[in-house]
Amino acid sequence: MNNWRRLQATILAATLTLAPVVGHAQEGDDVAELGAKLANPLSDVWALFTEFDFIWNGGRLEDGDIDRPTYSAAFQPILPISLTDDYRLIARPTVPIVWSAPVPGPGTTGVDFDRNTGLGDTTLLLLAARKEPYPLFGGGVMAALGTSLYFPTATDDDLGAKQWGMGPAAALVWKNELVTVGFSPKYFWEYASEDTRRPDLNQGEILYFFFLNLPNAWQIGFAPKITYDHRAEPHNKWNLPVGVTVAKTTKVASQAVKFQLGLEYSVVSQDDFGKRLLLKFNVIPVIAPLIKGNIF
Repeated sequence: MNNWRRLQATILAATLTLAPVVGHAQEGDDVAELGAKLANPLSDVWALFTEFDFIWNGGRLEDGDIDRPTYSAAFQPILPISLTDDYRLIARPTVPIVWSAPVPGPGTTGVDFDRNTGLGDTTLLLLAARKEPYPLFGGGVMAALGTSLYFPTATDDDLGAKQWGMGPAAALVWKNELVTVGFSPKYFWEYASEDTRRPDLNQGEILYFFFLNLPNAWQIGFAPKITYDHRAEPHNKWNLPVGVTVAKTTKVASQAVKFQLGLEYSVVSQDDFGKRLLLKFNVIPVIAPLIKGNIF
């Protein structure tokens, strides 16, 4: 646990110190507006999204108990790049760091659990979106299409698929001054493998979200992620969480930073062993655009 806390502190410090180096947030945006924009995955805000997770796992292999915690973190920069006057490209790489993940395996008297630590597989989301929303129901709707890429960067066989993957991705967002709501699905299929003995990569996820803007740059809502693994047994394919998230955007040493705290419970989860409860904490410093002007 002490090593995990040191890892958290290191990532948090690096995230907060890197933001002022690359520049301050977009001029003209106050903290409340920045917080609302960060709830929209298709906005023009550059940020260093970092998440710290505490996960309680459980299932049939644990006699139905919820224990075997996993500690993890994910670094996901938000990089919207202006393509033309009308369109932008949103690039969101995700680099997961797993600390003490329980991995079930055969034991002498049943199931034994090993604990593994290291880097997980990296993914890259690329979405092309129109900059201006289309008017709809008193607000605006934004849509995006693109691709999702999967890279076998895991430092341990149990922490990754050892395969290269690619698939479609999309996002649909409706927003007005009060709320932001939408969803973003993506899917991966294997196109190259580093271990042909493993089943082909065939999995996806759906992020669904809703945020209500409150006074003083506060927000409340949810942003769980549904996961699906086609390779798993029928009773182990899905994980469907629900939850609540509270967010506050403020300034830390003149740097705009959004903090989020969320709690999620999986109403559908893997019968054998999977995520049951998740406590997550996000630190999201806003940074100045690293690429200015249109590419084309």
